[in-house]
Amino acid sequence: MTVLKIRFANISQSKSLRMNTSFYNKEELGNKQVEQLGKNFKLIRLSEITLRVTQGLSVHLEDSERQGKIGILTIENVDDNSVNVLPPHGFLPYIPEKGILDKGCIITPRVRKIGNFALIQDNDSYVASENVLILELDGKKLEQYSLKLDFVAIFLSFIGKNQLRLLRTGGEAGNINHWLLQEMYIPLVSISQQATIIEEIRKILDLIEDKRKTITSLQSIIDEKLVDDGIKSSQQCIPKARFSSKLSDIGQERQLRCGALYRWFWDVNHGMLFDYLSENYGVIELGSVISKYKAMKENKGVLSRDYLLVELDDVEQGTGRILNERLVSEVGSEKVVFGESDILTSKLRPYLGYTILNDKGKDLIGTTEFVPFKTKRNVLPEFVKYLFLSDDFLMKSMFLMYGKEHPRIHVDDILRIKIPNVPDAVQEHVVHEIQNRETENNIKRDSISELKLKAELLVLKTLGLD
Repeated sequence: MTVLKIRFANISQSKSLRMNTSFYNKEELGNKQVEQLGKNFKLIRLSEITLRVTQGLSVHLEDSERQGKIGILTIENVDDNSVNVLPPHGFLPYIPEKGILDKGCIITPRVRKIGNFALIQDNDSYVASENVLILELDGKKLEQYSLKLDFVAIFLSFIGKNQLRLLRTGGEAGNINHWLLQEMYIPLVSISQQATIIEEIRKILDLIEDKRKTITSLQSIIDEKLVDDGIKSSQQCIPKARFSSKLSDIGQERQLRCGALYRWFWDVNHGMLFDYLSENYGVIELGSVISKYKAMKENKGVLSRDYLLVELDDVEQGTGRILNERLVSEVGSEKVVFGESDILTSKLRPYLGYTILNDKGKDLIGTTEFVPFKTKRNVLPEFVKYLFLSDDFLMKSMFLMYGKEHPRIHVDDILRIKIPNVPDAVQEHVVHEIQNRETENNIKRDSISELKLKAELLVLKTLGLD
């Protein structure tokens, strides 16, 4: 246990009036790095080179289009240990009068994924959502301090992230505002050292992008196999611009939902997951092959036993790969115990594809945004996972969401979705084929992780932090 002695005078001097122990603990990685950087270089606050910090627009992926000119960047598009932007999931159906990001902006999530940064390298290509902070640096100040924009972005992404995670507020998920962001320290590194870091990191990031291009998305693989095995058609239905719904139909709904997309899914699309089904299979409700698992919950504070914690940020978006699990004996918010469940999917922003299989050999817990399900005898858990991660589900789940700030899908709606009644043998074949392709992709993703680590170690060594 670490005992800290903190003076109220020191607290009053900080803009954030922070009182959490990690912020003042010199043994925390972020604080240790700042101390070492202060010995190696002169430090300035990020605020000294900042022109402005703004928040993204109130735009939502459920209102977006699949293709377009202006991509919507959310917190999911800001990668870790990489200043490159990940491809957007949706595009604006119009050209906004304001809010289009300029080349040279640095974006960072203001909630979750705290410490990830990306540098915008194209003009007139993106807007950021409201959960993203947009940092614009002052060119004259950068010149005054002999700092290069690319170096600042790289430093924030690989080193500064540890400072920012100490500055966050709001529990485990975290929250960063305009002022906290600008409290970070930036080292005044020589031009030659900056040039070395930029050149070497760019080489590694280019390799990462080349490897990313060779990865086929799991959604494309799933779609291909479902079409090959005659489970669905390659045709796609476009929601009708006009249709009618009966008030009696709305009245029979438990949720009494009357939104246009929601009504289209049930009244026009008839709740079908796939638009055009093969005549080879019948149609059943998802609730006939899975049921909600009555999971135990652990309250905030000291746990009844040690568990392995898996949060949304520990899961690779769109693939269901668990990237990280950590042993905990205490938690800052209520958690769901995975127990004997077979599969879990996130009710929060279901279009992002956070669906995982439960490893029953481990004592796992996670965020209460995970909804646990048990599968029945006539379905494979892996097959259900691929249905949840299919492009059809990710897209149509947006039609069923409620709530603007934190859109969620209701469990009742999930269980009512109609799917093809696929025989066990066909399920096994589909799962086997997809898993083989996943293995190939995972090898490439592991290679990308190794390159990211190589880049981080290079920055640490150059700045004397290794």
